[in-house]
Amino acid sequence: MLKRFQESNPTKVDIWRQPFKPNKPVDIVVSPAVKRDLLILIQMFRLHFEEVLPDLSESLSKVPRASSLSQRTHVDEFSLDEYHTYDEINWWLYDMERRHSTMMTVFEVGRSWEDRSMLAVKISSPDRTSASKPAVWLDAAIHANEWIGPATLLYFIQQFVTNYDHDPTVKKLIDTFDWYLLPVFNVDGYVYSWKEDRLWRKNRSKQGNSTGCVGVDLNRNWDAKFEEHTVTDKCSAIYPGPSAFSERESQVVSSFLRRHPVIVAAVSYHSYSQFWMIPFGYSKSKHPSNYNQLMNMSAAAVEALRQVHGTQYEYGSIDDLVGQTFGSSIDYIYDTLGIPYVFGVELRDRGHYCALLPPNQIIPNAEESLAAITKLASMIPETLPGNRESSESQ
Repeated sequence: MLKRFQESNPTKVDIWRQPFKPNKPVDIVVSPAVKRDLLILIQMFRLHFEEVLPDLSESLSKVPRASSLSQRTHVDEFSLDEYHTYDEINWWLYDMERRHSTMMTVFEVGRSWEDRSMLAVKISSPDRTSASKPAVWLDAAIHANEWIGPATLLYFIQQFVTNYDHDPTVKKLIDTFDWYLLPVFNVDGYVYSWKEDRLWRKNRSKQGNSTGCVGVDLNRNWDAKFEEHTVTDKCSAIYPGPSAFSERESQVVSSFLRRHPVIVAAVSYHSYSQFWMIPFGYSKSKHPSNYNQLMNMSAAAVEALRQVHGTQYEYGSIDDLVGQTFGSSIDYIYDTLGIPYVFGVELRDRGHYCALLPPNQIIPNAEESLAAITKLASMIPETLPGNRESSESQ
């Protein structure tokens, strides 16, 4: 019913959280021009509804804009309880690298469709004695409007490099694993979400169609049952692209992961819904070979998270929590690259603010997320199966 309503009003209706199972919430944004029609439809089917954001334009007017780093000369003036632009994030990463050069290396994973640098960070113990130490990969903002993801990874970076000498828990994390963090995966879309459209989700690749629609959902563009996609509308927010790995951003990240067999765990941060997810999204019946282990790790991670601020997360497979999804990064990373511990995390909240999570929730969200990743890392076995081919290291 909702899908047909959206299809008949493509420019006036946007479904933020898709309907996939009975008795699960759905988030819909509608233009005032069709609001009355939607209410009639809801009443006809006797559905319960709640108006969460009565005036989206008013909510968007409160979105924080870029702070003026041109007046800043020191990393200490960069506030982690604010959202930051692409340029600000890159400035901070390089400044942190300068101050913590024995632990932190900033490098370019690749370049985007609009030729922006996709900067990642490697964090290692200062002695860097073990070249074969296992590694963990973290990424965020594969969807451009999910600003809480980059803010969370910046907090992780700051905690890792500043607390190594003072916090035994952080020291163990860094001594046990190397950490690769990509704060902004979808750099072009992220820039666009600051300059033009706060709710922009896709990348900015030109699709060459007469409608002028731009962009691909980068989390539908991986070669994980990509051929099962049914979305062909290039204007759709979840358009997967013309083919698997058609997009430069997904190409360069998958290539990096393939070249680094020391990576034994990967976590991709999204928002929103407060879900901790494991593969698979493309199948209702197939489970990972280490399903029980992944579920136990997820249960422990969400419990560690809950103990910080009382925030409740659900955990389970992608299909169980958000519905069937083809072409996702974590399905490909687990299935094809053979990385054994792979998770997708939908950060705060559960729909009150949706993608517009206010800055005062950045630090609480990051604190509980760090507790979860710390617990998760502690459960990764020290001896891991050699299921990936060796290659060069970063």
